[in-house]
Amino acid sequence: MKLSKKILILSFIPYLLILLYGIISIFTGISFFYSTTYGSWAFVIGVIAVSYALTFMVPIIPVCMIYQICYLFRNTFKNVENKKYIKTCLIVGLLVVGAIFIYSHSFDIDKFFEKESAMQMIKNADEKIGFNESEIKIGGIFNIPEYTHSHILIDYDNMEVGMLLNSGLDAFWKVKLNNTTKDSSEYQRIINTYYMQADIPLSNPGKRLISFYEDKPNMHRTIAFLLFYNDGTIYYADNIKEKRTGYTRFSGLKWSKYFVGENKKYNGN
Repeated sequence: MKLSKKILILSFIPYLLILLYGIISIFTGISFFYSTTYGSWAFVIGVIAVSYALTFMVPIIPVCMIYQICYLFRNTFKNVENKKYIKTCLIVGLLVVGAIFIYSHSFDIDKFFEKESAMQMIKNADEKIGFNESEIKIGGIFNIPEYTHSHILIDYDNMEVGMLLNSGLDAFWKVKLNNTTKDSSEYQRIINTYYMQADIPLSNPGKRLISFYEDKPNMHRTIAFLLFYNDGTIYYADNIKEKRTGYTRFSGLKWSKYFVGENKKYNGN
C-alpha cells in the first residue's frame, strides 16, 4: 500500500474518535448548562463539542479534510507536476489552518491589545477614581485582563475618559472628550434627553464628571459624559456605543458610591 493511501486512511481517525466520544456520552452523560444530559441529546452535544475543539482549538480536522480533498482530485491534476501539486495543496492547507487559528484566537488577541491599551491609559491617567479603596490590578492568564475592581480613569492631556470594568467581556474601554458650551446643541441634548447616572467629584483641574443614561429597556447603561473644569470649561462625550452589540454602554456606575438616584435630570447645579 502506498504511503499516500496509508495517510488517507489515518486521516479518518479523528472522525471515528468524534463518533466514539458521542456514543460514550450517551451512556456516561455530558455536562450542558449546569446539568448532565444523557441519550441522543448527549450524543449530539458530544459530537459538536469535540468537532469544534478539533476544528478551532486544534485544527486537526481541517488538515485532514484538505489532505482528503487533495487526494480525491489527484487524478484531475495528473498532468500537473507532482511537486507543484503537493506545493499548491500545502500552501492552501497552511492558509486555511492559519485563518482558522487566527479566528479561534481572535478573542485572546483582542484582549491582549485591550490590556496594553488599559495599561497605557492607567499610566497616563491624571485621575484614577475607584468604586472602593482598592488599587488597580491587572492580571489574567494568556494576557486576558482581569480587573479586580472597577475604576474610572481621566487623562486631561489627551481628553479621554476610560473605564476599567470588573465585568467580564467588556473589561476596558475609553472615549474621547470634545469641548462644548452650555449653549451648544450637544450640551442641551445631554441634559434634556438623558438622566444623571453618577456625579463624581474631581481634583484640579477637573471639578466633576457626570455620567448619563437613557430611559430605555437597557436603562442605566452609560450613554454620555459631561466633564466640568474648575475654570468653567466643559467637555462632553455623547451617544457612547458598545463595541459589537450596538447597545449603549456600562451600567456599573449605577452600583457605585457616586450613583445619584433614579430619573434625575441635571439642573445645572
